[in-house]
Amino acid sequence: MIEFVDLKREFAELRDPILNSLHRVLERQWFVLGEEVSNFEQEFFSYLGSSYAVGVNSGSDVLWLAVKSLGIGAGGFDER
Repeated sequence: MIEFVDLKREFAELRDPILNSLHRVLERQWFVLGEEVSNFEQEFFSYLGSSYAVGVNSGSDVLWLAVKSLGIGAGGFDER
C-alpha cells in the first residue's frame, strides 16, 4: 500500500501545539469566532501575503462565499 499522507507522523510533529490550542478552546468554551480563529486568520493571511483571510466552518461555506463574492446568483452572474 502506498500512503498518500502520513497523518500519524504529522500529528506526532504537531502534537503539543494542537493539544494546547484544543485545551485553550475547551477551557474557554468559545467554539465560534474568538481569539483562536482570529489568530488563525491573521497567521494565514500573513502566510499567504494577503490582506485578509476568513475562517469558516466547512468547505460548503467556502464555496458559498466564493460564489457570492463573484456575484453569481440564481440566474448566473449579476451585472456589476
